This record gives sequence, C-alpha cells and structure tokens, in this order.
Amino acid sequence: MPHSVTILNRLLTDGQSFMRSMLIAMLLAVGFLEPARSSPLDDYVDSALTNNLALQQSLLSVEAARAGLAEARGRFLPRLDLIARYTRAGGGRSIEIPVGDLVNPINSAVNDLNGSPILPTSIPNESIPLLREEEQETKLSLVQPIFQPAIWHGYRAQRRVTDAESFGRRALARDVILEVQLTYNSFVAATELVRLFDSTRILLEENERVSELLVETGRATADVVFRARAELAELRQQQAAAIRDRELTRSFFNFLLNRPLDAAIIIAAPDTVVRNSDLPTVVAASSSREELLQLTSLIDAAGSQASIARSSFLPGVSVAVDYGIEGESYEFDSDADFWTASLVLNWNLFNGGSDQARVRQAQLAQNEIRAQYEEVRRQLAVAARDAWYQRDVARETLAAAEERVAAARESFRLIDRQFSAGQVAQIVWLDARTTLTNSEINAIVALYQYASRGAELQRATAATELPEFFTERGAD
Repeated sequence: MPHSVTILNRLLTDGQSFMRSMLIAMLLAVGFLEPARSSPLDDYVDSALTNNLALQQSLLSVEAARAGLAEARGRFLPRLDLIARYTRAGGGRSIEIPVGDLVNPINSAVNDLNGSPILPTSIPNESIPLLREEEQETKLSLVQPIFQPAIWHGYRAQRRVTDAESFGRRALARDVILEVQLTYNSFVAATELVRLFDSTRILLEENERVSELLVETGRATADVVFRARAELAELRQQQAAAIRDRELTRSFFNFLLNRPLDAAIIIAAPDTVVRNSDLPTVVAASSSREELLQLTSLIDAAGSQASIARSSFLPGVSVAVDYGIEGESYEFDSDADFWTASLVLNWNLFNGGSDQARVRQAQLAQNEIRAQYEEVRRQLAVAARDAWYQRDVARETLAAAEERVAAARESFRLIDRQFSAGQVAQIVWLDARTTLTNSEINAIVALYQYASRGAELQRATAATELPEFFTERGAD
C-alpha cells in the first residue's frame, strides 16, 4: 500500500488534471485503492428508476392489469342487484268472459218460475285487460355462481397477463439502468476529453507564440508558425466536437432522470468491476431474463384462454334468489311481498362450431408465443456471448491504451527535453505532442468503453438487483 500511495502522490502532482482522474480510475480498476461504497451513478440510477417517464407509463400498465385482475376475482363473489319497475299501460289484448250471456238466461228462467223479477237479467259481459293500467315491481336479486369454469380460467388468464406486465416493467427498468450507465459514461468521457483539449490547447498556444518569436528573430522560417496554427485549429475543432457531445449527452442523461436538461452532473470514476466473467455462466444467466419470464406468462395466459373456450362445453350452475314487492302501488305487507329461489342450469348444446374455433385460435396463439419464446431465448444467448466477448476486447483495448499512453508520454518527455536544447526541429516536437494527445484521447475512450461494455454484460445477464417495488407480481 505505501508503494501505491507513492504512485498516487506522483499522479496528483502531475499538471494535467484530465489524466489524474483517469489514472485514479485505473488504479481503482486494478485494486490499488478501495472503491467508494456508493457512487453518484448509483444515486442517478435510483433516481431514474423512480422518475423516468417510460417507467411511470409502464407502472400505469401494470396497475391497469392489476385492476383487471381484481375485476376477474370479483366474478367469484355473488352479485346483488336492486331492480325496480314502474309501468303504466293502455290497450293491448284482453280476456272476454261472457258472464251476462251465461247468467241472464238462467235468471230470466228463475224469474218466470217465480212469477216476479227477483234476479237481474241485464248483467253485462266482463272484459279483463291483460295489461294493468298501473303496476310496480321492486326486488333484490342475488345471483351466486356455483360451477362456472369460464370464471376460474378467466381469472388465471388475467393473473398471467398481470405477471407479464410486471416482468415487462422489470425488463424496461433494466434497459433504463443500462441507458443511464452508458449515457453517464459518454458524458464523463466527453468531459475528460474537453479537459484534455483545454490542457493541450495551452501548450499549443504557447508553441504558436514561441514560433512567432522565432520567426521575428530570424531563427526560423514562417512555415513553423503555419504548422503551429494548423495544429491549434485542429485542436479547437476537436474541442468544439467534444463540447457538443458533452452537452448532448448531458441533456439526454437528464431526460432519462426526468430532470431539467441542463442540470449539473456529478462526475466519478467509472465502474470497472468484472462480473460473471465465465462465459458458460453468462450464457446460462441470460435464460433467466425478464423477457423470457414475460413470454412464459403470456404462454400460460393463452393456455387459459383455450380453457375458457373449452369451458363452454360444460354446464354452468348458479343460485338465484329474489325478494321484493309488487302490485298497483307501493305497499309493504304480506299480500304485496314475494320471494323466489332458483337453481339455474345453463348448458349450450350447439352454437354452430364457434366454440371449437375459439379453442383452435387460442391454441394457435399459444404455439405462436412458444415459437417467439424460443427465438428470443436464442437471441438473448447470442447477445450474452457478444457482450462477454465485447467486454474482453474492451479490457484488452484498455490495457493496450494504457501502454500506449505510457510510451507516448515518455517519448514526448525526451523529445521535449531535446527540443528545449535545440537538438530537434519543431515539427518533431509537434508530432510527439500530437501522438501523446491522440494516445490520451484513445485511453479516455477505451476506459469508458470498458465500463460501458461491463454495464452491457450486466444487462445481458440481468445481474443488477432491482428494488423491491419492481419485483411485485399478480396476486394469487
């Protein structure tokens, strides 16, 4: 550890601030220093999981699926309705009762026998309308399913759909995490490049000033000034591009966190911890990703849809109980109230073959999702392999970039000493300075690409642990 402290102190005394942060990050990567227990990037990831707009929309989809599950669960419970009907009617058919035609001849005969009109002989016929002119019926109707297979299979289907929405949200959360990590690495890399160009610009501006003095004193020709200016112009162009990239990545990063687009971003060393370095382990881990769990839930949901269609071949049994009052007016007494209790059997015996067609449709949909599952499983396995190899290539690239920086720095140190002593031409000094700058640019890019490839490997293996509120599924 004292040797590592000596190295760190030497780095901290270096005049180039951009290389200090980069090399300290490299020391963290190889284990000379203990990394911080928490980083700003972890806090940014937590903020994105809470505030990201896409995740908020996905939460609404999950809540809608859960509401549908509650609706499906409610179908197991009895249904109680209050049904009230008040009717006024006129016209319509009536029942004719020939009371007069039957009774009047009999009464007339009796009167003739008695010799006096004791009984009436003008009784009219009766006409009773089938519709009452005014009536009401008010009742409570209770229906309790006893055997309804479609209700049970419908509940199972909705539960799997809810699980699929939850798994989809978890997969989206991992995509958001990866996007935050990649954008953060791009922003920090662009920031380090801007710092590099700032420090290099100071040297090139000084070189331009010295070149002009040499020309004025007759110790050099004008071409050295033009070369110095060309180098400086190229650097300004690179710096402008780096500033543009930094501001664009800042805006997109803050968009992911649902913050003001120009909000400040805390810069920290990249995460270069190697996880799941064994290729078979990486490929095996890809088989447990949420995308596959989501498709598994949809396969089960399609199977339940087929069961719903098959349930139409079975009878349905329910209990119905009614209690209420009826009559020409609202009266609450024993003559007005009534009740009924029924055991209802409903069994469709034929409907043109549509039930068989529904079963076939559900089976085909299930087979289609199974084929999609196999395709996605193989795609994720290939993506995991690619992420593993990309991470290894990035690691080798970073090691080579570190060696290139060390060699270019030492070369420039020697040439700069010779140039100060007048032993080499200015063009040699500029070439050495350009080589050093390009190697430092390459090292910065390689470092943050290595961190990004590690983040992609974590995404390919679903290695990042999500908060508890992302692990909730549909209730059983």
